[in-house]
Amino acid sequence: KSVDESNNTTDDDVLISTGSAVLTIPNVQVSDEGFYYCVVTNGSPIEVQSNVAGLKLKQLLAWYQFENNGQDSAGANHASPIPSMSYAEGIVTANGQAYAAEPNSANYFALMTDSYPKTGFGNGLTHFTYSCWVKLDSGQGGVLLGTLNTGTNTGLRFSVNTSDGSISCFLRQNGNVSRFINIHNLPIADSGWHWVTVTNNGSQLVVYFDGLAQGNAAFDLTNFVAWEYPVYMLAINSRGAADQRFQGKADDLRIYNYALSADEIIQAYYDVTGKKVCVDKPAMDLNNNCVVDMADLAMLAASWLESGLRPID
Repeated sequence: KSVDESNNTTDDDVLISTGSAVLTIPNVQVSDEGFYYCVVTNGSPIEVQSNVAGLKLKQLLAWYQFENNGQDSAGANHASPIPSMSYAEGIVTANGQAYAAEPNSANYFALMTDSYPKTGFGNGLTHFTYSCWVKLDSGQGGVLLGTLNTGTNTGLRFSVNTSDGSISCFLRQNGNVSRFINIHNLPIADSGWHWVTVTNNGSQLVVYFDGLAQGNAAFDLTNFVAWEYPVYMLAINSRGAADQRFQGKADDLRIYNYALSADEIIQAYYDVTGKKVCVDKPAMDLNNNCVVDMADLAMLAASWLESGLRPID
């Protein structure tokens, strides 16, 4: 077991098992996280080492509830409001409170350079879910989470905009190779609360709006380097300057180190709103409520034996 992704530097590596080609770790705990590789020997002076495999628990890395502060409810990566932050009634209740950040294009939150998401296996860049509740009027929106390194180095932007009704996510790795998803024409500027989500399972980006998948794009980036500038929430840190600042209301921003499944996203949306999501509309759903029930049967019966055939019998 190693603390890093290289099997070349072995001074801090620990031998944890011998004599078997299979390593089994039952009841995995946080203390088991790390990197593993196999060394094969047959009595000769030559050893053969395998590639390195990483082990990381799926977890909620950071959780900003905006309950009159920028505290991280999942850890210690607390955000500092710059210069200050206004709060309004939110949608997600925590500790009996329902507050949301209400930036006005002047204020935002700043994290540290080692806050999530960040480079490294299981830290929310190569695999992730970013989600946030937003309430926007026409002309509002902006970046929810983002930072850019100097030049064409590592970068991240997760944003929402009413000008084109879009949810987008941009990621760039070292060497100016980037991947991007931008879903347009969503009914997001109606002054109501909406849940915007982007997932990344390591090969595919998926955008969700109010619990329902809207589109996907390919993803294959791995060569991220450490942030040069702190991650901003409700703005993007564009090489030291706050840009594309968010306007509107934002609540319950979460960062996971894995892609939530479609069913998990539907359940999370239901837990907040009590609304179910129509994923597959049945063919005989005549009244468009996503259920074939007595109301559909009544509509069918009301038109029973109607005919468009001519001549009429």
